[in-house]
Amino acid sequence: MRIAILGTRGIPARYGGFETLAEHLSARLAARGHQVTVYCRRPFTTPYDDIAPGVQRVILPTISRKHFDTAFHTFLSLIHVSFTAAEVVLICNVANGPIAWIPRLFGKPTVLNVDGLDRKRKKWNLLGRSSLYFCELLSALTPTRVVTDSRTMQDYYWRHYRRRSTMIAYGAEVPANGAQSQSKALDLPANQFILYVSRLEPENNPELLLDAYRRVKTDWPLVIVGGNAYDARYVERLKSLADDRVIFLGPVYGAG
Repeated sequence: MRIAILGTRGIPARYGGFETLAEHLSARLAARGHQVTVYCRRPFTTPYDDIAPGVQRVILPTISRKHFDTAFHTFLSLIHVSFTAAEVVLICNVANGPIAWIPRLFGKPTVLNVDGLDRKRKKWNLLGRSSLYFCELLSALTPTRVVTDSRTMQDYYWRHYRRRSTMIAYGAEVPANGAQSQSKALDLPANQFILYVSRLEPENNPELLLDAYRRVKTDWPLVIVGGNAYDARYVERLKSLADDRVIFLGPVYGAG
């Protein structure tokens, strides 16, 4: 089967959960003999990246602004994929609900992975929350199938929109000796550091973590893994709040 995956920032995964999903799912589908194409955003991927055998990429431009990035790139991707030989289109992100119908005009069924209730996240202002609520409403109408990642979200879509969905929970792989090899590379004592992994944005409260850590008398360093692709100044502010025991690694993907 010819399958297209879009709505993420692309592969290799360099941002969040949807990108990790696209990377692992595309590799596994290709290994089973399917023809898989992943649509990628130019700032996050390059033509020289290593990707899984059998996976193709289409790298398109985008508008690198938080409120326009996903919608603009997905719209370009949907127009492009509609004129390809793809037989089914997997679209990630509830924000793409208003345009998930486009490939269906060309006889291509669409599957929309809506993830969680993004509109309730603190990072969005009133306009952003209202826009995402509109996207959520349409996400129950426009795709051929809806995929949810938990029983809670599956029940939510049925209770609020009478839309049946397929629940597919995310999995994880734990690499053997991954933490040990990373700690050796950073000259950290094995199993003697405090690890914090998160996207560095206000709703995840990294300032609270740094404030609490300053009050702890310990030789164990605080290792922070994560970044913020849209607000570098916020990350710099966090670094200014940290003492010399804190190590900022930035985003770490793959085997680490």
